[in-house]
Amino acid sequence: MVDQLKSEGRARLYGILFDTDSDHLKDESKPAASVKAYLVTAGVDASRLTTQGFRATNPVASNDTELGRLQNRRVEVVKN
Repeated sequence: MVDQLKSEGRARLYGILFDTDSDHLKDESKPAASVKAYLVTAGVDASRLTTQGFRATNPVASNDTELGRLQNRRVEVVKN
């Protein structure tokens, strides 16, 4: 992930699942309560982090297939 952030300025993370149309993490994705909270507990200064939800407005794949829908369920870390 670090190499991808350095080279591309962003990295996609999969397996972090949210309730539909919500910023609440599903129970199976909650070992750290939320992505931002996890990063803060891992030592990232909270003032360096912002969160934003895009819902269905920024897909990376078609929602016409299950594979595409799975690819669209993601967290992106973007370097600013």
